[in-house]
Amino acid sequence: MLQKLYTSHNISQLRKLIPNNSGIFAIIDNNVEEFFTEFKDWNFICIEACEEIKSLDAVAEICSVLMEKNADRDCFIVGAGGGVTTDLAGFVASVYKRGVRFGLVPTTVLAACDAAVGGKNGVNHGGVKNMVGSVKFPLWTFQSTLFFKTLPSRVFREGVAEMLKTFLITDKDLFNESAAFFHFLSDEGECCKAEGKALSNEGECCKAEGKALSNVGECCKAEGKALSDVRRVELSPRKEGVLRRLIKECALRKMELVEKDPYDRRQRRLLNLGHTFGHALESYAAQKPELFPDGLLHGEAVAAGTVATAKISLSKGLLKEDDCKAITKAFADCGVLCNYNVPASRLLKYIYQDKKIRGQKLHMILPQGIGKVKGLDVDLADLKTLSKGIIL
Repeated sequence: MLQKLYTSHNISQLRKLIPNNSGIFAIIDNNVEEFFTEFKDWNFICIEACEEIKSLDAVAEICSVLMEKNADRDCFIVGAGGGVTTDLAGFVASVYKRGVRFGLVPTTVLAACDAAVGGKNGVNHGGVKNMVGSVKFPLWTFQSTLFFKTLPSRVFREGVAEMLKTFLITDKDLFNESAAFFHFLSDEGECCKAEGKALSNEGECCKAEGKALSNVGECCKAEGKALSDVRRVELSPRKEGVLRRLIKECALRKMELVEKDPYDRRQRRLLNLGHTFGHALESYAAQKPELFPDGLLHGEAVAAGTVATAKISLSKGLLKEDDCKAITKAFADCGVLCNYNVPASRLLKYIYQDKKIRGQKLHMILPQGIGKVKGLDVDLADLKTLSKGIIL
């Protein structure tokens, strides 16, 4: 197996997973640092996690800190936080001294289902998400609902979006079960109505200026209410047990595809469902913050992108109307589908920078039913036509 998956309530179990005689360096979201106070022998590099810190400048600064602390090739990096932190930590581990070992501790549902599973690491560049990256697998990913119970409701829901997307690709029964189970989240409020700007343990940040790391300069100070003021999801023991099982099933389904195609040439590309329009919407939101006063989370963008892709699949005759409606309803009922009133045509200039373009064709993943998707090369000219009338 390319990557091992561990699930435990006891965070002390992390000690058993780290190779002996390793200097341990934890790249950690400072909002979750309190969970790791028992690891006094670790070297902590705390960051203010936000999209702006996913940069080559931040990578260079972290590598400089590792050099100052004499981290050698036998060191071990632990990345603990949401997707921004695990992406960044994995990329640092893949380039520092040409690669060192690392493990990931995702502290959001989204990261546990997606970012911390599969070996993709990267940073943003030139206003485009994950433009610079690597494929290097962690030795392990450690999942614990201990973290998920502390998440603000909106951040919890964005992880559900990624889960639904994965099951839409891989398993009809699990998709339907998840849609039914997470329906209770629709009672948590509209997904786009934030109770303050600091929405996750990755925060919602301002434009970072100066130093990238919180321990060497100011970065990404969130506006609005503090995390303690943002509503959390209530989880009974039964719901927590179901959540733990569904997150693990989601990660395992993703790993099944990754094992067959580690470097994203065939089956793994199916996981890109919803990301063509999703990443474009994120880039658009970054350029037009005045249109997104409450910001845009990755899972929300994936939900919108998946539904938009389902509509394109419907127009191409690949998807039945009933299935298209069921997909849309599932995301809406779980509180992860928002109306941003953005015509798909406005996102095309960002899509034209997509890594999946070869020549004048974009490789898109289109749903053919619930639990069944298909990869298809779409002419960019046809995509422009297909996008007409679609509103995200």
